[in-house]
Amino acid sequence: LAGLWLLLGPGPVRTRAFNRARRALDQGNWQVALTTGTSLQNTRLPPLWQEKLRNLNGEARQTATDAALKDKQYEAALEHSLKAASVLGSPESDARARVVDAMLAEARRQFAGGVGGTDAVLELTARIETLQTPCPEALFWRALCHYRRGEIDQALAALTTAFEQAGKQAIDPAFYLGAVLHHVGRSQEALRYLGEANRIDAGCPFVTWQMGVALVAANGDSGLALRALQRALGPRGLPLWSPAPQRAWVEAFPEGRSYVRRLASKHPFICPVLGGDLDAILREGQFALAQAHYRQGAFQEAADLFHKLLQETAPTPALLRGLGLSLARLQRYDQAYKHLRAALEQEQPKDPFTAAYLAL
Repeated sequence: LAGLWLLLGPGPVRTRAFNRARRALDQGNWQVALTTGTSLQNTRLPPLWQEKLRNLNGEARQTATDAALKDKQYEAALEHSLKAASVLGSPESDARARVVDAMLAEARRQFAGGVGGTDAVLELTARIETLQTPCPEALFWRALCHYRRGEIDQALAALTTAFEQAGKQAIDPAFYLGAVLHHVGRSQEALRYLGEANRIDAGCPFVTWQMGVALVAANGDSGLALRALQRALGPRGLPLWSPAPQRAWVEAFPEGRSYVRRLASKHPFICPVLGGDLDAILREGQFALAQAHYRQGAFQEAADLFHKLLQETAPTPALLRGLGLSLARLQRYDQAYKHLRAALEQEQPKDPFTAAYLAL
């Protein structure tokens, strides 16, 4: 009788079935575990067994979530994750965040792949928004994809919404909204958002660099522009990362409050707005710094910076003009003449200010 009970009794049968389900789950076969756990559930079971089966079903759902995420079946993953949370009594928000975080990680990976990943990122961010709204990071990567395509209005619209949703939780929407506005010639408007980014993290050298460049372009306070650019271009600013430029996108942005930092900490990042050449970013800042010096009346400092840039880059009309004007204001007319003449020859249309100083 004892042998028959061990073979056919409900308790031993249930135990063997449960152990088989556990082994199947350990091997990743969540379907068998879930089916077995569901079939064994009975309200007449002791509380201990009810708890064991509840945990088995919850773990099976979690394993199913992992499998769906691996196959990029995010909608199915969310369904399993929410059911696991319901069974295990964990917060639904955590279950949803787990799937959305995996989707955002994939979006960052696709974006890092360059222009070829643009369509995939746009499709994935649209799926994210169907699963969680608001999601400012999804909007942010969508905005940069639009910028890559040259769709500036769509990029600005998405960045504005991301900025409104993120608040002070992330620096990137405010910073990139200011950067894009500056690049399309709306520097005065850009300063508002750059100021918001500065309030989120005043120590980010990319923010102070862009603020200084935008202030000069908007004919703003040259003293403020000078201080911002000197800080961004000083030894503790952007030049700190010249030996390892890729690290700038990680270490210059605030930890825990930057989408770009999350991407750059795992993948190479080429900024679609600022470019991937840190030296070019530094030269743009030095050019703006030279202009700020000129407006402050520090003509020698301006001339030195313009001359240094002329040795490092192509002789553009703006660079030749800046050096020529600085030298003229220093009354070094013989030196100024050749630069102003070269600038005027290249300018289209001709700048009467350049011509006037050339005449002088």
